[in-house]
Amino acid sequence: MNSTQAMATFRDSVEAFGDAAQDQLARSGASYRLARSNMEKTYRERKAEIEKMVEAYGRRPWITEEHLAVRQVADHALSTLDAIYRATREALDTLHKG
Repeated sequence: MNSTQAMATFRDSVEAFGDAAQDQLARSGASYRLARSNMEKTYRERKAEIEKMVEAYGRRPWITEEHLAVRQVADHALSTLDAIYRATREALDTLHKG
């Protein structure tokens, strides 16, 4: 795997979380606590997955610039993951308060 492929794995992880969070919102008839718990669990799993990938990719025999680029993309992926999580939690709160 080269560094470009490695960076794409971060996008895939964030996208998978976004899809799972959307699924929890779509199940508006489900228990609020269950939906929120599932969303939080998935968020923690994806965040841990990205952090493990960063650690593993750090051991690859790439040039310094590639390692820095991978780290930058990973940081952006974690920020995006956090933003999606906050937004979907707010949406879930809104759905269940109304």
